[in-house]
Amino acid sequence: MMRGRWLPLLLVLTPGVFSGWGVLFGPQCALWGSSIVIKCSYDYAWGHIVKSVTWSKRMLVNGKWQKVALPDESAKYEYTGNYRGNCDLKIKNIQFTDEGSYYFSFTTTLSRWSSQNDAQLSVRDLTAVLEPSTVTEGERVSLTCRSGCPSSSGQVWFKDGKPFSGSNFRASRESSGRYHCALSSVEGATSVSVELNVLYAPLNVVLRKISTEDTVKGSSVTLSCSSDANPPVSPDGYSMYKDNHWISFGPSLTIPVLEPRHSGRYHCQAWNNVSRAGEATMASADVDLDVKFSPVNVTVSVDPVTVEEGSGVNLTCRSEANPPATRYTWYKQTSSPESVPLVQVGSGPMLALPSEEASLLGHYLCRAGNHLGERNSTLVRLSMSLRASDQQTIFILAGIGVGLLILTVLLFWYKQRSNTKHNSRHNTDVNSSSFTVDESHSNDYVNIYANVTSAGQKQSDQPRAQEPGPHRKTRHDSSYEADITYTTVNFKPRSSRYAQGRNVQRTPQQPLAKTPDDHSVIYSTVGKPAH
Repeated sequence: MMRGRWLPLLLVLTPGVFSGWGVLFGPQCALWGSSIVIKCSYDYAWGHIVKSVTWSKRMLVNGKWQKVALPDESAKYEYTGNYRGNCDLKIKNIQFTDEGSYYFSFTTTLSRWSSQNDAQLSVRDLTAVLEPSTVTEGERVSLTCRSGCPSSSGQVWFKDGKPFSGSNFRASRESSGRYHCALSSVEGATSVSVELNVLYAPLNVVLRKISTEDTVKGSSVTLSCSSDANPPVSPDGYSMYKDNHWISFGPSLTIPVLEPRHSGRYHCQAWNNVSRAGEATMASADVDLDVKFSPVNVTVSVDPVTVEEGSGVNLTCRSEANPPATRYTWYKQTSSPESVPLVQVGSGPMLALPSEEASLLGHYLCRAGNHLGERNSTLVRLSMSLRASDQQTIFILAGIGVGLLILTVLLFWYKQRSNTKHNSRHNTDVNSSSFTVDESHSNDYVNIYANVTSAGQKQSDQPRAQEPGPHRKTRHDSSYEADITYTTVNFKPRSSRYAQGRNVQRTPQQPLAKTPDDHSVIYSTVGKPAH
């Protein structure tokens, strides 16, 4: 409630003024929204009794200014005076339309009296000033409450309708809101609220996994990112990351068909062009995406790879699965007609086999499974090899055999080459020369015997040539024997004219004996001058 200062403005006197008639008003200033009491006092002559009082306001009615009586006992106006000199009027919830001129009148048992001048009521507002109205988190803010009436005092501040202490403070994101002020000395006077806009970088950045079912292979999942920021983060201000590698822009990421490769740690980042402590981009906590799938890539390893006789062997089954495979079953392929193709032979991730049992050799596979399914490995052949010592012996013998084979081939090749050269030389002499036999000059020549075999007859059937002189022994005997060469010539049989065309003279001492068995053998002696 506002306390006014009483100043005499008007004293209305009748010709009987000295008999005590009159009304006294004080100047009034009211704040918008408050309640005010218009101070008023009156006096009247002795012997009169006040029967009624009336307050009226000057209003524009049908284009003319008129005094209009205020309603009695209304919710807005309340007569707080009496009938003995106090004519105060209380006006509640002052609005700008309440501003204007007010008049008081009263009626006694003998007369009626009305003030000629008015009580002027002015309405002012209470203004809240916020400097600045938009700030970045961490900057300072100043609040000021300004009143249009001179006697206002005792500022009180409210934020979002709740008391707020302090008119100068450092803004935080919690400082955003609407502020208004009031005066403790004036009932109901409040200012129009003003809004403080505090800009701050994204806070509470959260990445959520949205899925209608378990994250198994083939299902779908959506990752959604949200944050608290001012101004709000735009769609292109969000970024998605997998294992710290950028994936895409936007506040959400949908994977329609999950694969094992989608497993990893995901997070999102938010940015709104406002930094905090030098950081403009804020990140969420990591979200693990764990894609479940049945076993794949089931493999079997053999240790050792080739089983040596007398040693053991271990078969180990491995697979990729999420969760890891919990069931391992081993099977052996059999061709026995009275059994199924695959026979279960063990369980567990490793199968140990003693190699002494030859029946255990063959093809094996393992089946790995978890609660999502099972899968088989490929067949692995388990064979047996000799011991290392036996292998070494075999390698040595094989090496010796290969060496002997190479040596034999070389010797055969060398002998064939030598025979080819001699055959070529003597065949040339036989074809181009006449054979002359002269026993009288046998001491001056070296005897050369040539076996000529017709085609189709084996060489083993030819009779060996005999030396023509069993008692030929001279001082050159040893050197002669060293030059003796036996030559075998194979040719096809021809007519008798072929023999007549050759200038061959047979030795009289050794006539050609033709028999049914050796008709194709011709013994010829070629004379060679002695050295």
